[in-house]
Amino acid sequence: MRLGFRSIYARILTSLLVLTLLPLFGVGFFVYLRSATILESKITDSTLQTLVQAQSRLDGFVTEAATVADTIANYPDFQKLMDASVPDENAVIYNGTQEFVRFSKLMTLTHPDIIRITIIGSNYRRIDSLGRYLPAGGNYDVDKFRNILEMSDAGILPPDSEDKLLAYAQNVYNAENGTKMGMVVVDLDLSQIQEYLRQVHPLQNGYLFLVDTAGNYVFHPSLETGVPFREPWPDSKQDSPYFFTNSLDGHRALVIRGSAGEGRWSLYGVIPYSDISSQMTDNRNAILVAGIVLAAAILAVAFFLRTQLVKPIRKLQASMSLVERGDLQQRFAYKSNDEIGKLGRSFNRMVGRIEELIHDIFTAKTKEAHAKLLQQEAQYEALEARVTPHFLYNTLDAVGWLARDRGVREITAVVDALAGMLRYSLERSTPLATLKQEFEHASLYADIIDFRVGGQVRFRFDLPIGLEEVRVPRFTLQPLVENAVQHGIEPLGEEAEVVVRAYLEGDLVMIEVADTGAGVGIREREELQARLEGLSGGTSVSSSEGIGLPNVHQRLRMNFGEDFGLTLLPNAPKGFLVRVIVPIKTNGPISES
Repeated sequence: MRLGFRSIYARILTSLLVLTLLPLFGVGFFVYLRSATILESKITDSTLQTLVQAQSRLDGFVTEAATVADTIANYPDFQKLMDASVPDENAVIYNGTQEFVRFSKLMTLTHPDIIRITIIGSNYRRIDSLGRYLPAGGNYDVDKFRNILEMSDAGILPPDSEDKLLAYAQNVYNAENGTKMGMVVVDLDLSQIQEYLRQVHPLQNGYLFLVDTAGNYVFHPSLETGVPFREPWPDSKQDSPYFFTNSLDGHRALVIRGSAGEGRWSLYGVIPYSDISSQMTDNRNAILVAGIVLAAAILAVAFFLRTQLVKPIRKLQASMSLVERGDLQQRFAYKSNDEIGKLGRSFNRMVGRIEELIHDIFTAKTKEAHAKLLQQEAQYEALEARVTPHFLYNTLDAVGWLARDRGVREITAVVDALAGMLRYSLERSTPLATLKQEFEHASLYADIIDFRVGGQVRFRFDLPIGLEEVRVPRFTLQPLVENAVQHGIEPLGEEAEVVVRAYLEGDLVMIEVADTGAGVGIREREELQARLEGLSGGTSVSSSEGIGLPNVHQRLRMNFGEDFGLTLLPNAPKGFLVRVIVPIKTNGPISES
């Protein structure tokens, strides 16, 4: 029994009971006590969101009216209709009236909330969207329109409960002298606003109502429009946007308020407290049901853990103990696809991987020893291979001194050039050289060719001072010059010229080796270019190709990337041109990268 208590099953069961049931009862009791406050906060937030949506919709009504009124107030032809200096019987008045009727009808069609638009001049001349025209001396309610004309700023007039209208009025001013010319009145469909507010119900029995600046109801679900505001609530100037108080029927209610119609109305939301308390009762019952269901679930989980988890875990533990003692052939047999099965398969893969790693380590050690042996042999062969070039260099140097002593200048020049080229080939400490070094090396090769062919080939080298320190791979130019001589000039059998030059183009350095020899055909040049483009940084060049175009192209790409290398072009008027494209690379000393 004591071992069972210490098992993982006992610890899991105890943890489930302690960490689940006890917190559930504690939290349930706390939630029951706090549910009223929590629900009040949630319901308040939800009602505030409803109020914000209603505010946005009501603001939309006023914004539409204000936009239309502003358009009319600033239209010059409509301002003339309100100009008291223009007589009633006038073509301007007649034509302007027709234009206003057409325009206002268009506005009422495109704005369903607008029923009628009226313009009133300072001399009480009135024209509405229905085509009704009353001259300055017409018979109408002067007091009504006098009150409208005396408004100092744009605003909403008290609602007309009989016609179900809500009027928005805006002053019209003369653009030249700033004097007031009249008013534009936009009549909104009050029934649409009231119907929208009637359809909004916070919770089950909540409702919204709207009060204007005069303290009269614009909308109340159970009161008439225009009735004075008479709810027994605290002063509307208090700071809190919501509060609990008694509503008109004497019952406790949550009241939330805000402004609407761009600040011209007060919007209230009322939620009876009975709706909130009913939500609290539902939460209490839900907590009790959840406690009972969770207790039953814990008992079921405990039984499941006993039968499905403890036994496979103990079996896996036994397999791990065998592997720990060195039995790498041990495997965990479990066919289920649950977490324990995945853990067992991971354990099996880990043991198998350990076996593979032990074998791989043994194999790697063997290969490493063999590689070290091959490396030592290669280093010995490399040292042995360098003996011959050094011997040749020393021999050529001795021949050069002997030619100088005997006054044979031609042999001296050739031997010096050959010795210089051999000396350059022995300097392999770095893979890159400067353009100045490459031009000098190619110039030595030109001296040897000049001696061999007796002036048949003219060489010209052009290297700007600013490009002397640009880095390129060693033995870039000499193979290109040699290619020009062997394949372009010697087959021609006549005098020709080889031009080697470098220049800057943007942030790239262009190096060109051009000859006036036999050249190649378009198809042959394209095939050779395609062959060069087929080479990649890891593609090897066969030894039979020597150090020709593919070798140079491949080394350029290995050093600078796939965007650089050789480009083959025809030389004007005849011959062949090889262009080397490299980046500007001059900073710092030459060192192996």
